[in-house]
Amino acid sequence: MPSASWRAAEEEGFAIVSCFDDISPAPAGLAAWNAPSLLTAMAGVTETIALAVDVLNISIRHPFLLAGQLAVAQAASGGRVASAPPSQPAQAKKVRIVSLRTTRA
Repeated sequence: MPSASWRAAEEEGFAIVSCFDDISPAPAGLAAWNAPSLLTAMAGVTETIALAVDVLNISIRHPFLLAGQLAVAQAASGGRVASAPPSQPAQAKKVRIVSLRTTRA
């Protein structure tokens, strides 16, 4: 179960846990997932570790849909979605999701 490995990485002190995004068959022995959904799932079972996507396939989503999906992952994680490759956790920067709020006159 992937969630057990995410928790184990956090418990062992890893700085970041990441996934990949693809709609094609996964490499041998791995599963292909929708990365924004997977980030949200990771957020649900971890508390402190940074979360990232190795490669995010932006060509398969409308920009507004992707922004919304990442905003949900960012909110679910309490701001732990990072924007740097997992090989460079010291350089990882938090993704700033700007929320547009409307006010009633």
